[in-house]
Amino acid sequence: MKHLLFILTLISISSCAYKTGTLTSTEGKKVKVRYYKDDNKQKEYENTATFKRVYTPMTFKRHAGLIAKDSFENYIYFEFDTVRIYIDKNLTKGIDGAKYSTLLESGILSPSIIFCALDSLCRPQQDSSNRMITIGNTRSYSNNYDAFDSAFLPKRYNWSGLRISISDIEELPYLEKNKTRVFKFEHKIYYGGPRNAFYFFEITNDSANKKTSFIDFIKGGRLTFIKHTWTSMEI
Repeated sequence: MKHLLFILTLISISSCAYKTGTLTSTEGKKVKVRYYKDDNKQKEYENTATFKRVYTPMTFKRHAGLIAKDSFENYIYFEFDTVRIYIDKNLTKGIDGAKYSTLLESGILSPSIIFCALDSLCRPQQDSSNRMITIGNTRSYSNNYDAFDSAFLPKRYNWSGLRISISDIEELPYLEKNKTRVFKFEHKIYYGGPRNAFYFFEITNDSANKKTSFIDFIKGGRLTFIKHTWTSMEI
C-alpha cells in the first residue's frame, strides 16, 4: 500500500508541473499544448515541438572558398567572398561567442546557406527590394530606415557590404543524440525594419560519441538540417 501511495504522489507532482490547453491552427486543426510553470521547461517543450514539426533530413556542402577571420570592437567576423558574418563575442545567453565561431570558421554555416534558408530564392535580406515596411494595410518605403541602413550600420560594423549579424546561438542538449547536435540561432535583419530571424539547425558527425568535444564534433561534422522557423519584428 505504501508503494502505491508513493507512485500516486509522483504522478500528482508531475501533472501539476504544467497545464494543458488547445490551440487552433490557421487550417482549423486543433492541437493540444502544454503550459509549464517553469520557464526553462516551457522553452524546452516549445523548442522540441517546433524542431520535430519542421525537421526533415538535408544535405549540404561546406563552403569551399576562402574564409577570412578578424575582429572589430565586440565582434568576431568571417568574410565569405563579398559577405561578412558577424558574431557577438558576448552572446545574449552569456556564452562566449568565440566557442561558436568554429561553426563559421569551418564553413559548415555560410551566407548562402542562411540566405537560402530565409528566402526560397536565396535573396540577401539587404537587397533594395526588401527595404519596405508595413504601415496599416500598405507597404511603403521608409526614408528613416534608409538613413539607418546607409549611415549607422556601416559605422557599427566597419563594413558597407552584405552582412549577417548573429546575436545569439544556443545548443539544445535535450535534442542531442550520439552523432547529432541541434542548435538554435538568431540574426538581425535591419533592412525593411529591424527584425530578428530564428533558425534551427542540426550537425551530424558519424564518428562522434557522447564524449566528443565540441571542437572535434564540428571539425568532423556536416550540416544535415537548417530551417528558418519565424521572424519577430522589433518595436
